[in-house]
Amino acid sequence: MTSAGADLLRERLQKRLDELRAEVRAASLRDASEAEAVVREAHDRGDEASAEIQLGIGDAELVRDLHELREVEAALQRMARGTYGQCEDCGQEIGEARLAAHPAARRCAACQAAQERRRPR
Repeated sequence: MTSAGADLLRERLQKRLDELRAEVRAASLRDASEAEAVVREAHDRGDEASAEIQLGIGDAELVRDLHELREVEAALQRMARGTYGQCEDCGQEIGEARLAAHPAARRCAACQAAQERRRPR
């Protein structure tokens, strides 16, 4: 990978990290106020069920964002260590096209596919 390519990916990762941190902060504040509103506005069991579903979706989105945030932080740490772009499983180079599509990738396409086949659904 060229130095310019690595710099571009570093910038993309840093931008995404900043976005995710802002989203997580906003979600934390929003979740507290939404929970209060649910308690005040729920008039019957149907309202309560609907509100619980909405809160559950918000929780799932927060968990997804936190997971991605950890992935991006780990990618930036690999860049700092000089191991970015190297597959964690086989040690081979992760292709530039894969890194362009998913800058936080930890595995080459073959190892990622094998990992997904092993992972229970």
